[in-house]
Amino acid sequence: MRNLPLSLIRLNALFLGLILASPGFSFDFPLTDSSIREAYFLGTRQGGISPDVLKQYSHGIDELHQGNCISKARIETPFLQIAEYVGSIPNYSAQDAVKELSGRPTKLRVFLDICFMREAPPPNSVKLKFI
Repeated sequence: MRNLPLSLIRLNALFLGLILASPGFSFDFPLTDSSIREAYFLGTRQGGISPDVLKQYSHGIDELHQGNCISKARIETPFLQIAEYVGSIPNYSAQDAVKELSGRPTKLRVFLDICFMREAPPPNSVKLKFI
């Protein structure tokens, strides 16, 4: 495993945050009725949510790896959660989705799969700070 300077790790974390924030409309909260309808149509189209759409929410972090394991970060916005939810319910309409989900609190979920040396001493340690 190569030693990375702490500033490079911070720069990569900032870059990852900017990449994950790229589909910005899906972070709007509370979601508008029109956003809920868009999520509905995304989630219910033939074949479900495409891998291209999901790829926007998942990114590998090449600098943080342990052997063949590559670290990954995935974010689930309320928009994506609604799209996945409505795609799993049969006989559900866009109007039903707006009626049920409008104004309903949802969570922003972040999944991290970090492959790195356990209890690594600085500068090889990984620290996460969410604000």
